[in-house]
Amino acid sequence: PLTTSNVPFLLIHHPFFSRSEAEKVRDLGEVRYNQQLRNEAVAWIRTHPARFAKLCALRVWYTWMPLAPEAVRQIFLRILTPFSVFGLIVIARWRLRSALLLAAPLVLYPLPQYLLEVHLRYRYPVNFIMLVTASAAIFGAVTWARQNRLGFAPNEKADQLTR
Repeated sequence: PLTTSNVPFLLIHHPFFSRSEAEKVRDLGEVRYNQQLRNEAVAWIRTHPARFAKLCALRVWYTWMPLAPEAVRQIFLRILTPFSVFGLIVIARWRLRSALLLAAPLVLYPLPQYLLEVHLRYRYPVNFIMLVTASAAIFGAVTWARQNRLGFAPNEKADQLTR
């Protein structure tokens, strides 16, 4: 059975799962039902601004440091985020326009999640960009280490590639 202790709030109050909510949709119509929910949400935000701000901050955190069902995936995704940020910095040093082009979807795409709901699957569209930028971070770190000879054996072919 659905209870508030084992199912997210959204599922309990969604018309697909809740008979009373489904009846409201039927009686009011979908547009009026959604307008009513929007009005209730805005009223709650106005009366609980600090709580809303805290919830938004948590959604930002969990967008970039997500919880995942498998520990390995969670660790990977939580490591990917800082590597991606570092990679954007590396790319910006090479080509600012390229970094801005890669950063735009990372900044803009999750904005609705910060206000509404965060879910691991919502991050899928930007994971590819994050992998590209994280790869740039690794490449930048290896290049820097090679240039400074930090434990890497000299390799003329690799040096030619990084010049």
